[in-house]
Amino acid sequence: MATVKYQPDRAKWEARTARRLAADPSLLSTPLPAGFPKKLESPLVWDGSDWKDEKDWVYALTPRPACRGFSVPRGIPVGAYSREELVIIYAGMSSYIGNFRVQNNNTGGCADPYIILGQRTNFAKLFHTDGGDIVSLLALETAAEGGVSRISSSWRVYNHIAEHRPDLIETLSQPWPFDGFRAEYPCILRPLLGYVDDKLIIQYGRRSLTGFQGQPRSANIPPISEAQAEALDTLHFLAEKYALGLDFQKGDIQYVNNLSIFHARDGFRTTRRICARHLLWLWLCNEELGWDIPEYLNANRQRLYYSLDPEKQAFALEPEIRSPKGVMYQTGYD
Repeated sequence: MATVKYQPDRAKWEARTARRLAADPSLLSTPLPAGFPKKLESPLVWDGSDWKDEKDWVYALTPRPACRGFSVPRGIPVGAYSREELVIIYAGMSSYIGNFRVQNNNTGGCADPYIILGQRTNFAKLFHTDGGDIVSLLALETAAEGGVSRISSSWRVYNHIAEHRPDLIETLSQPWPFDGFRAEYPCILRPLLGYVDDKLIIQYGRRSLTGFQGQPRSANIPPISEAQAEALDTLHFLAEKYALGLDFQKGDIQYVNNLSIFHARDGFRTTRRICARHLLWLWLCNEELGWDIPEYLNANRQRLYYSLDPEKQAFALEPEIRSPKGVMYQTGYD
């Protein structure tokens, strides 16, 4: 049984990789699973270093450009509207992106839930994906320090792994034990990645595989193997390698293809009030133009978008503090 924690350890990852390759050099020549390509060819394959000028992804509400799975419309004068009016503007604009829109917990709330009381500090969030097809943020207030939003092409990460460690593609395409953490949400076994309609889709949150701080991994679920531990850290460190940092400004809206891009966020500090950084989140789905997804993700899409009670949707007009236990764990997402 492998030991792997929520916070990745580069030294342990490198040692585990060296140990496994020394024990079995044939891992480097492992055939990719049936149906998976040797290399993805698409504008969705990019390195963070490819982007030198934010004008390449920030658009001041001009006619729709050709994107790389993400964009940042800029120019909403936050100070000119009430919070309620901003919510209406945000939801209205987002309706052109996806006809289904839900919040990340279906009840509203602060988009940055992990507040350490008394320290005026917020945890960094590691690279992961969320539960929706498109992840969107509206910045009502930004942090005094830190809080950089980071994104990384999962397609670029895939190409690196497929070229250098095809055995890990096999590992990632097999079932993994996602912890539900609660009796009413049992462990779910499913792959981390799939390939549907010539599109690679990676959906995972590290917390559901490793546990996190005061919420340790359940003892009664299958353990993580050495190969899975290496694959999990490989995703993280390659996402770091190819990441792009986005400088969020008040009034910015970020739209990210959650099916092809990992996202993360640096820790942040504020001197104004405990939750001065205030972002509104939406998970969007375009019923007409959205991607087909692997069968094992369909139940979550149905639950998110087709079983939502509109009366339960509510935006928090002021930031709220939520504990990590308030986050939805049952489907294996952060």
